[in-house]
Amino acid sequence: MTRAELLKAYRATTYRADADGHRMDLRIGQPVDLRGLSPERQPVETWAFVSAANPGSRPLSTAENLERHQDLVATCTARGLVVYEGWGIPETDVANDS
Repeated sequence: MTRAELLKAYRATTYRADADGHRMDLRIGQPVDLRGLSPERQPVETWAFVSAANPGSRPLSTAENLERHQDLVATCTARGLVVYEGWGIPETDVANDS
């Protein structure tokens, strides 16, 4: 994929996270409503949607991605960061769109 195709694919994806029993859908370039977070998490000053899967947009096997994900969660948790599980939901298979 070209850089432009990758950007199109990332922008055509909803990044979903379950946080404190509240499902949040995140989109690149759109504001995020964090009001559903529990009171002890407010105010949120800094956050990020981070994935260890498919580094550099190079596909890895499910097993490799799962291992990388588990390592990332363990590292973040060990540093005292709050971790919410999340996943990407593509709108379409951008690589195969005409």
